[in-house]
Amino acid sequence: MKFEKIEQFTEMKARRDRGYNELARREEAAAEEITRLKAEYESVLRESLVAGTDSTKALDALQDKIDAATKLHVRRQQERALYSTVVKPEISEAEVVSQWVTEYKPAFIREKINPALERLLDAKIAAVAAYLDFLDTVKQYDAEAAYVVGEIGDSYRYKLGSVGFDNRTERELHTITDQTLFWLSQGDKVPGDVIDAISRKDTRGLPINETDARLAQRAATREPGNTRYQILAEKLKKAVSK
Repeated sequence: MKFEKIEQFTEMKARRDRGYNELARREEAAAEEITRLKAEYESVLRESLVAGTDSTKALDALQDKIDAATKLHVRRQQERALYSTVVKPEISEAEVVSQWVTEYKPAFIREKINPALERLLDAKIAAVAAYLDFLDTVKQYDAEAAYVVGEIGDSYRYKLGSVGFDNRTERELHTITDQTLFWLSQGDKVPGDVIDAISRKDTRGLPINETDARLAQRAATREPGNTRYQILAEKLKKAVSK
């Protein structure tokens, strides 16, 4: 979403810079002409002294040119000095800021930020719902196992086992953890445990979606030296393009 006013401001600055630079070039050319004429004047004077000739007319003509060039140089200096005050900018910095605050920023929030925040809300709610659904499912298993144990005896309980998380690693792999939030707070890198989760989906043969591939590519782009990320990103890219 481009801020068109800054493009207009940049174009205006470029025009003004071109105008100023042209005046500076003219001023420099006028100064160089004075230097050249003075050098020629001195050369003619030296030659006339060495040769013992009268070069009054030539020197007077050169002096007239020097005087005219000096006047022109003064004028060029004045032109350059007055340019910024006489040639007013069509767009001011204050106008740029005003349009940003009153138009661009509200539109950006409305069109970009709010939808992104809605996705975050949906993702948060979905994550909690999925976790609670998982707990309910585990409870269903445990309840059924408890009934079976009640019928066949408690000595068989360990053989029926559990379907919940076996260890902390499994829990952290499938949920949003403090580590996930910490890495998100550090910048725009994809948290390592999220890459682990995507990699687990891949190794289990679970369906890979565009979000998986996009995050893997983002991780590979942010860390070009990480071979694992590069391989995973390329593999998932091929998977979603089929």
